[in-house]
Amino acid sequence: MYIHELFQFSNINVHNFCKEKDLKACLIKLYLPHCTIGIVNIYRSPSGNFEHFVNNLETLLNSISSNSMELFIFGDFNINFLNNATLKELLNSLLATYGLYSTVQFPTRICNNSVSTIDNIIINIVKYCLLFG
Repeated sequence: MYIHELFQFSNINVHNFCKEKDLKACLIKLYLPHCTIGIVNIYRSPSGNFEHFVNNLETLLNSISSNSMELFIFGDFNINFLNNATLKELLNSLLATYGLYSTVQFPTRICNNSVSTIDNIIINIVKYCLLFG
């Protein structure tokens, strides 16, 4: 992750929550004048164990969730958010317990024979709709 030198930030070690193919993550805290933002970048391999992904993500979210830090999650989840599939519902259920929701409702990957939304941005939609809506 690249942050412009004008911004104050710190790297947060999340290596303990990562497992090859199941969950790769990095986290920075970005210190802005009126708030602190936790920016999480996630990758889940299509061949990874989904149960391990959800469990490790839940542990990660539990350890970094706080009222003093806004949370933004960006990543390649390799779960098609366009379909009402079981994996999507399980992930959305976990995220909702932290007040987090996916924002991308359009295809992020378009191939010759398919379209999918496997990349997404996760935020507290309710909070930001109230602020900006």
